[in-house]
Amino acid sequence: MKIYWKNKITKFINYFDHFTRIISYVAGSLLILMMLFIVREVFGRYFFNSPTYWSLELCIMLFVALIYLGSAYTTNIGKHPRADFLYCKYKGKVKVILDTVIYTVCIIYTLVMVQQGIIMALEALRYSETASGVFRIPLFPVKILVPLGSFLVIVSFIIKIIKIYL
Repeated sequence: MKIYWKNKITKFINYFDHFTRIISYVAGSLLILMMLFIVREVFGRYFFNSPTYWSLELCIMLFVALIYLGSAYTTNIGKHPRADFLYCKYKGKVKVILDTVIYTVCIIYTLVMVQQGIIMALEALRYSETASGVFRIPLFPVKILVPLGSFLVIVSFIIKIIKIYL
């Protein structure tokens, strides 16, 4: 029975790793798109004296999407910064306990982000909140990425804890 659940958990972890890798490609594509908008803005403004009114707002929204979609993958591959000068001093069980405590604290913090992000996104939907500039697009699709991305980060932290003990 124990091997059955271990296989199921391992299969879920592999699917989640694949999913976050796909999400990271989407986030990378958003970065390229954001770069193209900025290049268009620079050329339009300085060479043709024709700035856009939508470029800055759209780049900010793409940046939010990039951060929250990319954070799950970054957490999954362990590339978030940490205080290695303290962390590398410990070995064995102490390191396992330290990892578990750190990931648990991160889960609690990220749960608050999920909760507040849901409230923020639902208010944006309820009040039909739009961007404040000329380019008045709805903010709900961008704001919903905060709790979605944060939820994926929580799953990544839970997987990290499972991998410690697996």
